[in-house]
Amino acid sequence: MRRAGVVSGPFPNRVVANHVLLGRFAPSDEVSMDQFEWQPLMTVRALLPGELLELQTETDPERKQWLEERLKAAHRWADERTHHDRRQQENGGEPRGEDRRKTSVSPDVLALPHLHPRLEQWPSRRRYLGAAVVLSALALLVTLGLVFYRPVNPFKVGVVPEQPQCQHAAAPRVNWSGCDMQEAHLRGADLSGSNLAYANFSQADLSGTRFRQAALVGANFNHANLNDADLDGADLSYSDLRGATLVAASLKGAMLDRAIWQDGRECAAGSRGQCR
Repeated sequence: MRRAGVVSGPFPNRVVANHVLLGRFAPSDEVSMDQFEWQPLMTVRALLPGELLELQTETDPERKQWLEERLKAAHRWADERTHHDRRQQENGGEPRGEDRRKTSVSPDVLALPHLHPRLEQWPSRRRYLGAAVVLSALALLVTLGLVFYRPVNPFKVGVVPEQPQCQHAAAPRVNWSGCDMQEAHLRGADLSGSNLAYANFSQADLSGTRFRQAALVGANFNHANLNDADLDGADLSYSDLRGATLVAASLKGAMLDRAIWQDGRECAAGSRGQCR
């Protein structure tokens, strides 16, 4: 990360996205993997919060309002984690100065997808800067990787995340993140281990559906039929379950942090298996 000539990092993708939500990284900040080729943070989709990217093309006012609520919820979650870590470091002291918690999403963050609708169209202005050095370094890295390969989670810049597979049939580990499945008939389907974050399942028939270990963060289950559904180990954080039916549904180990329960109340952070 580079700002005004000062380089910091590296940072994991999730940390960068959280800092964007909290306004700690500005759209004008630059990122690079090799410190030779830099590009504006706002042009790298993999480093921007998914909640912002969903707002980019949404035109339906009702769903757009729902997505904005999800963005605020994600901001609260990122803010709470940061505040919790800071309190541990300060042994219970109150945050001061620039570390004081923010109460709303940064205006720059809220405006980002609307001010920059073509995030991936900025050409690199320094593509050929240090080309010989970069190629030599890459050749050395490949050689070392073949000899000393170890599984790692590297900090990647400019890598486009896996695209949702909204047209694919229901199956384990399918990627339906952000897909519109309103009023879908998925009775008895197996969606175990699937990425269903921020998907819209309002008024859908999901009775007997298997969601074991599925990612359901921010999913919309308004008035959905979840009777006999298997939600064991699923992540339902920030999901909306208002009006949903859950007769005989299994929620063993399910994460319900900040989820909106059937009766409209918000589940407490750390809720597991039931809304507290």
